[in-house]
Amino acid sequence: MPLGMPANLWKQTIRQTARLSIGGSRVRIVLSNEYGKTPLTIGAAEIGLAGEAGKIKEGSGQAVTFGGNPTIVVPPGAPAISDPVDMSVDPLALVSVSLYLPEVTPLSTIHWDGHQTAYVGAGNQVANVDFKADSKMTQRVFLSEILVDAPAGARAVVAFGDSITDGDGSTVDGNDRWPDRLAGRLAKVGGPPVAVLNEGISGAKILSDRMGVNALARFDTDVLSQPKADTVILMMGINDLGWISGGDNLTGNTSVNAELWIGAPLDLGTLGGPNSTIAWPNHSTRGEIVGIAETAEKNPLGEAWSCSDFFFGPDGYICNGFAWRDGVMSALPPFQGGYNSYAAGVNNHGQIVGWAENGVYDPTCNNQPPVSQFLQFEAVVWGPGLTEMRQLPPYPGDPDSAATAINDRGQIVGISGLCANAVGGASAAHALLWQNGQTINLGNLGAQAWNTPVSLNNHGQVVGFANNTASNAQAFLWTQEKQMQPLPFIDDDNSSVAYDINESGQIVGISDGGSEPYGGRAFLYQNGMMMDLNDLVQGDSSLHLYLAQGINDRGEIVGTAFDASGTQVGFLAVPAYGSAETNSSKENSDKNFHKVVPSPDFRPRLTGFGRWFEQK
Repeated sequence: MPLGMPANLWKQTIRQTARLSIGGSRVRIVLSNEYGKTPLTIGAAEIGLAGEAGKIKEGSGQAVTFGGNPTIVVPPGAPAISDPVDMSVDPLALVSVSLYLPEVTPLSTIHWDGHQTAYVGAGNQVANVDFKADSKMTQRVFLSEILVDAPAGARAVVAFGDSITDGDGSTVDGNDRWPDRLAGRLAKVGGPPVAVLNEGISGAKILSDRMGVNALARFDTDVLSQPKADTVILMMGINDLGWISGGDNLTGNTSVNAELWIGAPLDLGTLGGPNSTIAWPNHSTRGEIVGIAETAEKNPLGEAWSCSDFFFGPDGYICNGFAWRDGVMSALPPFQGGYNSYAAGVNNHGQIVGWAENGVYDPTCNNQPPVSQFLQFEAVVWGPGLTEMRQLPPYPGDPDSAATAINDRGQIVGISGLCANAVGGASAAHALLWQNGQTINLGNLGAQAWNTPVSLNNHGQVVGFANNTASNAQAFLWTQEKQMQPLPFIDDDNSSVAYDINESGQIVGISDGGSEPYGGRAFLYQNGMMMDLNDLVQGDSSLHLYLAQGINDRGEIVGTAFDASGTQVGFLAVPAYGSAETNSSKENSDKNFHKVVPSPDFRPRLTGFGRWFEQK
């Protein structure tokens, strides 16, 4: 369930506001229980012209009926269309729809990225002009359409897209999504009315399900079945991209540059210094990448900072997190008084997480060379504007913290502990989850160090690694139900790290410390089974898959391998199905894959690449 909204409503009224695109003399509302597992009971409903702060304009409220009845029970999976309501509305009018929910009602059918304030209050308040709200949220629930009776010459344009169309990043209550602006321009033109229907879903894909069903599956209901629709504007496809991002060791193996692979390698450059890389899984599907890069300025304190462990050791340069958007790399600032920052993760709302120094000289830092860390650092969220930033609190009693990943629900994971070396060890005394304004300790595997979440999916499942009672790193999976659980080792291995998890719960990482000749092996964990990824490879391959660092929702895996000469290269492994099966098969997407095939055209282009993570 997305953050910022309750799981259920009971004996409560919810008042939601929407802007119409055309005017008319009668309206209907359409409710949906498409994703509900239980009947949806509406005890009363009313529509009126929206006023300020949840109010409706005096005298505008009209009761809504369904087949002449003031109440309705909507079966699971079904819609409900109201009777016409005699109500004159102007083009671009704001209307409020109030629904009273007398039964315990799970909020199962929602528009998560509504960007419109909804008001929730106790009791039946549908007819109240002034609404007594106990809480607010920006999601839309159960209300799927408002239909307007329009003149015979009216027509409709359908805006069919993903988060850009849906309005992600737009102003709450601002009605400034691009379809809103289009409706405003068309209303000024005059002539026969043109309705603009926003059928955007944040995170939507063309070919596969993600946030809702895929575009092909919903095209009939969302576009072709819309009354008087004669035009569709399609803006979708970025979420179907399989971008891969990481770092490319430059000639001589003394520096590394952040790299994006989109059919051919693209060097993203630096912030003026010698090094940059993308060192953690990036889960944005909107074409945004985050990582770390050195500037041209030397650090006056001589700090090695966290970046040095992902480059070729300390070199004295200031290092900042960066965001790469539309071909431009921009620095993410530290807190006031600090020099360094670090960007680790980004979601589809433009929120970036990481950690940043402030001006506090922290006595728990290791200030001895070559570490020379002096300044305190704290977990930070940047964005959606690049200069917007806010601090996340460390675990009580800890002076320092760092955020490592964020999902589209706004859940954030990271670490908390001492300053130490500004990376790992005692800096990760506590593994944390930040949600709903709370700082939650995820627990440990028996030790007070290296408790590090690395990635999480939109179900709130968290993976990472933590020291166990033998003081060895061990991959873990944390869920709300089972808390932190260690993942089993492969064969005689005694150490492992989980790097990524997809929406199907597949986990990838590295298992090592045993008798494996290469010292380690990439693993896939699914359905309670830990598997050596090398055992799943079909056909001949000279690669040893050493480390799996990213997996997307199609089950495609990227990581680091060794070729026959011992050279470290990047790899892409794709699911392999039998002749009667396809990658788009729903059954296979649920079971996911049993075998993988290294992409034949990928490896030659990646020679010398290391530390690869996928942009999903």
